[in-house]
Amino acid sequence: MTGSDSWKDLDPRFDPNQVGRIGVMTNSNNEIRFRVFVNDLQDSIDVSQIEWSGVVSGSGLEKSHTFTSVGIFELNIKVYGRDLLRGFVWVNEVSGPTENEWAANPLNWGYLPWVIQASNITEAQFSGHNDVGDAQKHAYLSALLKREIGLVGARGIMEAHEMTTLSQSEPSRENESVMDLHNNEAGFGIDDTGTASNEELLDGVMGMAEIGYLLVLDDTENDQGSGLLINSQ
Repeated sequence: MTGSDSWKDLDPRFDPNQVGRIGVMTNSNNEIRFRVFVNDLQDSIDVSQIEWSGVVSGSGLEKSHTFTSVGIFELNIKVYGRDLLRGFVWVNEVSGPTENEWAANPLNWGYLPWVIQASNITEAQFSGHNDVGDAQKHAYLSALLKREIGLVGARGIMEAHEMTTLSQSEPSRENESVMDLHNNEAGFGIDDTGTASNEELLDGVMGMAEIGYLLVLDDTENDQGSGLLINSQ
């Protein structure tokens, strides 16, 4: 698959629920291409026997699709009637201001001290990029912000961060935004009372990471934006 000029292998020898999750944002309006490669049979295979179903359909070596709605979409490939691959495309979207625009809005100025404090607490606890530490960082920061400034304010600044990332990333790294938005929502859901301590929120984050509820990328470098979504276990 690709959203730019890079391809990511989905190898059916592995667990398809792990290797077959592609992260896409509708914001980029990228055409995502899917292509089958069957080793030594590539030149001799009857392409009419390569059958696609799910988010794309028909036959052939390659298919493409532009995602315009949010959801989890299934992708299935059969070759000569045999199941080759079952994958999933996780699609999300975000809208609104960038971080600088959000911070410049007088309605948000009262939130800024809490955002800085929560960020400092989180950065002292977790580090990393596209790995478990990164996933925990997003979940913990989201949980802290929700407690201090409420869900609307917390979601506003976290989504503004993703708007900034999407506007600056080249090549597109929308898979990182899909991952981050999922982990943010996980953090928002830890406590609805608004009374949990930092330690209780931290325990919730650690527990979600341990059971694999948070998302990370299988390629933490993600140089070409082609890392796949996998569980945090």
